[in-house]
Amino acid sequence: MEEKDIRKIAVRYFEGEISPEEERALYAYLHDVPERLAAFRRWEQEWAEARPDDFLAADWARLQQRLRMREDERRREAESWRFRLGQMGKYAAAAAVFLALFAGVYSLLADREAAPEEFYAVETANGERTRVVLPDGTSIYLNSGSTLRYSNRFNRENRRVELDGEAYFEVTKQAGEQPFAVVTSDYEIVVKGTKFNVSSYAEDPVTTTSLLEGNIDVSRGQERYSVEPGEAVRLDRETGQMSLYRTDAQQSTSWMNGDLVYDRITLRELAARLSRKYDLPIRLDDGLDGETEFRISLRSEESIESLLNALGRIIPVRPVKEGQEIVIKKR
Repeated sequence: MEEKDIRKIAVRYFEGEISPEEERALYAYLHDVPERLAAFRRWEQEWAEARPDDFLAADWARLQQRLRMREDERRREAESWRFRLGQMGKYAAAAAVFLALFAGVYSLLADREAAPEEFYAVETANGERTRVVLPDGTSIYLNSGSTLRYSNRFNRENRRVELDGEAYFEVTKQAGEQPFAVVTSDYEIVVKGTKFNVSSYAEDPVTTTSLLEGNIDVSRGQERYSVEPGEAVRLDRETGQMSLYRTDAQQSTSWMNGDLVYDRITLRELAARLSRKYDLPIRLDDGLDGETEFRISLRSEESIESLLNALGRIIPVRPVKEGQEIVIKKR
C-alpha cells in the first residue's frame, strides 16, 4: 500500500472513523519501522492544527466507546508500545490523543485473560512538557525530565501509576471503590477524584504533593496524612521527615505555563528546576549555601540569562558561564 493511501487511513484513525480492516493495515504498516511511525506523528500534528483545542474530551470519549464496541472483532496478539511525546503547546491535545488511542487499542487487541502484565512508559526530556490522557479519562501534565508508567491492566484491575518527576493530575471520578493511586519512590498518594500536583525527582532533596481540589491520602510506612485543598505534604529525603502545611496550591502548577512562582524554595531546588526547564547544566558553587530559602516569581517569557540576573537582585549571587554549564556563585 502506498504512503498516500496509508495517510488517508491515518486521518480516519484520528477522526475515529477507521474500519477494522483499515486499522489492521495501519498497524502492519507502522510496526517496527521508526521512520513510518515518525511520519505518522507528523500527519497527526498537521491534523491537530486544524482542530480546536477543546475537542479532546468529547471526541475521545466517543472514539473509545466505538473501539470498545469492536472488541470482539479484533482480538489478536498485541504489541507493546513505548512513546516519547513532544512538547506541550499547540500539539498537546493531539499528543494526548496519540497516546490514548494506542493505549486504548492495545486493551482491545489483547486477550484480557491471557495477556501478561506489561507497562507503558511516557517520558519527557528536559525542556519538554507533555499532556497524557489515560484510558479512564484522567488527564496528566508531565513536567520536564519526568517519567510516568502504568500497566496494560490499568482501569481494569487497578488505577495505579508510577511517577518519577513532576506531574499535575486531574483524576476522573469513577463509580465503585477502585481508587486512583500515584506511587513515587518516597510515598503513595490515593485519591478517588481530584486535582493535585506531585514533584518527586530522584535528584531533588524533597518530594512534595499539593492539593487543589478534592481530598487525598499520602502514606509512607505507618505515616499517613489526609490532605485538604490548600495543603501540601513535604518529605525531606535527607532527614526522612514528613510535614503537612498550608500553601497556595496554585503556585505548584505555575510550571504548566512555563512560570516558576514559589513562596518558599531553596536555591538548590531552583537550580535543579531551571536546569530541567532550559535543558542546561546549572550548578551551585561549592561555597554557596544551597539551602537558602526565598520567595520568587519568574515568568515564562524571560530567558535564562534574565532569570538568573533577576535572581541576583533577590539574593547576592551571580551566574558565571563555564564551558557548557552555568555556575551560580556568590556575588
